[in-house]
Amino acid sequence: MIKDYQDLQQLVSSAGVIFSEQNPTYQFEFSQAENGACTLLEKKSGKKFVFMLAKLGAELKLGFAFYDANEPQPDWIDDVLASGSTTKTLCQLLESEFV
Repeated sequence: MIKDYQDLQQLVSSAGVIFSEQNPTYQFEFSQAENGACTLLEKKSGKKFVFMLAKLGAELKLGFAFYDANEPQPDWIDDVLASGSTTKTLCQLLESEFV
């Protein structure tokens, strides 16, 4: 369960490692920005996901944007409830774009 940016960063980093272990063709580089947002960059393709948190009313949302290689604008943006986000759901998200 994500409650803050520290939880988000740990979850995203773990999901990148787990996905790479299950799919050795893909290797991710994790980074975090000063504002707490974090990025998973697939090293070979240059494609990446950027993850951030947003409070909408009483709900905490996990927002994410997918960028094709070296593109300045995201291909698509979405969000889900942060409370339901797990390494499994993030791995499924990675699989939907990379496999």
